[in-house]
Amino acid sequence: MNILYEQFPEEVKVNGEYYPIVTDFREWIRFTELVEDDSVPWQIKCGLLLQWYLDQVPEDIEAAKKVYFGFYNDVDNWTWNVSWYSDPVILGHYPKEGLEKYKEYLPEITKEDMELIHQPIDFYGQNIYNGYLVRAGADGEPEFVDRPAGFPKTAAEWPVTPECLYWAGKFLYERYQLPIYITENGMSCHDNVEADGSVHDANRIQFLDEYLGNLQKAADEGAEIAGYFLWTFLDNFEWHEGYSERFGIIYVDFATQQRYVKDSAFWYKKVMESNGAALSCNQPDRKIRIERGAAEVTGAGFKVEREMDLLLSDSTDVIYVASGSGLIGSIWVDTGDRLTIPEGIRKMHCSGKMTLVQA
Repeated sequence: MNILYEQFPEEVKVNGEYYPIVTDFREWIRFTELVEDDSVPWQIKCGLLLQWYLDQVPEDIEAAKKVYFGFYNDVDNWTWNVSWYSDPVILGHYPKEGLEKYKEYLPEITKEDMELIHQPIDFYGQNIYNGYLVRAGADGEPEFVDRPAGFPKTAAEWPVTPECLYWAGKFLYERYQLPIYITENGMSCHDNVEADGSVHDANRIQFLDEYLGNLQKAADEGAEIAGYFLWTFLDNFEWHEGYSERFGIIYVDFATQQRYVKDSAFWYKKVMESNGAALSCNQPDRKIRIERGAAEVTGAGFKVEREMDLLLSDSTDVIYVASGSGLIGSIWVDTGDRLTIPEGIRKMHCSGKMTLVQA
């Protein structure tokens, strides 16, 4: 590859499996500086290196469980709690930590109360949109970690944390041993209707693709994930924000009640029809692939002479550069290059002077 203009790989293929890699030289500088820092005890060095380069550190996982099922919120924010509501119904008792924290506010809880509360149920459902960053502190207790600068957010200013569905699916099933339903998940976007009636919400597609991929990962590792409910089908009245937030995969003009199908709805239809096979996590070629000097692709060409958004038809999975050069997305292309586009990407930004053929 030409490192001056070609995109660095994000993964390597070994024995048919794809593995993510980090090509940022700053990671190696960071690694070397820590290894050579004599002021840091070797035990702490090992722990930090594990946290940096492993996805799952056992102590951090236990810390996350403590927060998820524990009582770390202030007393006046007691409603945001999982175990306080779920343990009595499913496990037959209130968590001791909660009984201690709320004791001055609680009535007497009798045996008859628990017999009424603790009833057999068929499944467990939870609305999940985002999560916290947590790690184990030096004393082993959980500590909250600041989100990185510039972290992704929805139009509602909610953080985008796809891994929360993976950990929630695993934690909930491990504790309650019931089929798990995600009863709400989705994102609010700044959606706009184009002149032709289309709504290009690529950020929502990416959001759903990543969240559903993480939920599938939990299922693949043994959690019984029974179902997922997308919030929501239509743009609607949100309890807290009224009509100012758009969560739907169908755009609603609230003045006229006209409906417009968003790109995410077409994408989600394919996900449902394929039972998840259309998700990126189930496609080996989930990244844009480029072949230099590929065999010519015939078809009607169109010119790019300035910056523009390239809208791809539903049947397009290849872009061929018939002549010229420029940028497609973040990839520099030249005459004879061929890009294979994964399903779900229907809009790409282009600049330069070139003739492109879609196929």
